[in-house]
Amino acid sequence: MPIFDREPEDWVDLQNLVAQVFTELGCDVEKGKSLQLVRGNKEADVWVRDPYTAPPSDYLCECKFWSKAIPQEVIHAFRTVVSDYGAHRGFIVSRIGFQSGAYEAVRNTNIDLVTFAQLQEIFFDRWRIAMGERFMAYADRLFPYWDLECRACFDRLHYRPGFPLPSRRLPATRSLVGGRPVAASPPPRAMHQAPSNPTGANCSCSQFKPDILRLRG
Repeated sequence: MPIFDREPEDWVDLQNLVAQVFTELGCDVEKGKSLQLVRGNKEADVWVRDPYTAPPSDYLCECKFWSKAIPQEVIHAFRTVVSDYGAHRGFIVSRIGFQSGAYEAVRNTNIDLVTFAQLQEIFFDRWRIAMGERFMAYADRLFPYWDLECRACFDRLHYRPGFPLPSRRLPATRSLVGGRPVAASPPPRAMHQAPSNPTGANCSCSQFKPDILRLRG
């Protein structure tokens, strides 16, 4: 399942998108980080510290926006960087893929060879949960506006007075943020349906009326 609805346009875009994946997972991320190795310094395309493992784990990501498959020589060089730095895992993210010898070079190692689509698939479930938790606070604050029982408050927020009140339900699909799926919605529930308190007597949503009035002016 893809996280993004587009492919990277160039190497910089690939680097940015890889960094964004880990950032949205809640990791500490740094692009172009200088690593102190045994034989000098090396710049990592994307450095990641995952605080949700115990102890925290360091990942190194090498981004290759090449128009051909990645050869095993690149893998050998990256293995040395991952080993010298002491990273827990390394990802080489390729636009096209890898030569057969490259897969032999990472056998029994902590290096993963992935395309950008495969990287998204690996982390999709964790990303979905992380994004759902991030936006849950906003959903909780908005919930009262979705479930008004007073006809007057409902009309004020959603429709002009006198208009019929349709019954609609939230689709059982993933929510969208910025045009991208975020998290699975709860089971379908009534939305914009006729309020249970059409007269507004003892309106239990009265505590939200000042905000409602500001919303619709």
